[in-house]
Amino acid sequence: SNRADETKRLAAVADLMDRGQILQSIALLRQPGAAALGTAGEALLRDLDEKLASVDSLVAHMDAPQIWGKHHGKGMLLWHYTEGNMHHFKAEAILDVPPMDMLVILREWDLVPTWNGKNVPQAIVVEEQSLVSLRAASELYLPSPISNRSNIFDAWGYDFLERSGVLIIELRTTPESMAAMPQELQHMEAAYFREGTGIRLTPLTSQTAPVPGGKPVTADRCAFTYTLSLDPGSLHVPSWLVNVLITVIAPFVHSQLVKTVSSIKGEYAARRKQRQRLYGPLGKRCDALVARQAKEAAPVTVDVREAPRQRRGFFAAIRSCCGRSSQRGDSQKQSLT
Repeated sequence: SNRADETKRLAAVADLMDRGQILQSIALLRQPGAAALGTAGEALLRDLDEKLASVDSLVAHMDAPQIWGKHHGKGMLLWHYTEGNMHHFKAEAILDVPPMDMLVILREWDLVPTWNGKNVPQAIVVEEQSLVSLRAASELYLPSPISNRSNIFDAWGYDFLERSGVLIIELRTTPESMAAMPQELQHMEAAYFREGTGIRLTPLTSQTAPVPGGKPVTADRCAFTYTLSLDPGSLHVPSWLVNVLITVIAPFVHSQLVKTVSSIKGEYAARRKQRQRLYGPLGKRCDALVARQAKEAAPVTVDVREAPRQRRGFFAAIRSCCGRSSQRGDSQKQSLT
């Protein structure tokens, strides 16, 4: 009976994690009153706890103003700092598109060369573990005289809409991913995504408040935060290269991204339809989130109209005034005595 209960819970957790719902998965494994977990359940719970701690560390890194300092750029804000051989980059922008339009660009990694082929000549999905997790590799362009670099990473997507109102994608080069580098990229020297690399997508709406009987409030905008903790490997990164990345390459990528995400079509549209099990329900959750936020933020209207005053005749008004005058006079006499 206990084994059957655990098998059922593990199957339910697998379904939740296929949609990135890590908090719900942990809660299900720790469900009060349920039978004790077996070896497989305990191992899964430890793995999810570690993943959650890693995501919390990533978000803390994203939002630590003391390390990022002054930003560069307009439209898309950029930050950079170094730590030993590591280079840390951060980018932030608000896009006037639904979050699912942005997510399809991020999720369908192998299509990146169709709009950013100069900077990512090759992009390969090596393995898809679930709808929201994959292993991917790419060739990264670097200006002459530096040669292009290869990169491979594991990506995990998480739905934190209920807790924090955001979607998170964590990216990292792992030993397991390095062992799976595609043959066509193995001749290149590699660069690595280290802890602190990830993406935060925040659903927004352009509608300030719900209108009774009007158009429903939907997530028609999104905020985008990207942090990259780059280990360049054997490459010494000169200051001129950092300057090129910030002032030339990043603004170009941003402009191309805006053009692409503003009109999801072709293969991107086909992929979105193909993975409707991911994009459909998640898009509805984003809409529900911003609708709830708009409702909670809507100003409370108070009826300040005064109740109609009872009309009094002329002599009643005179008697009222005389009565108040007489009371003031009596009180003054009492104070004098």
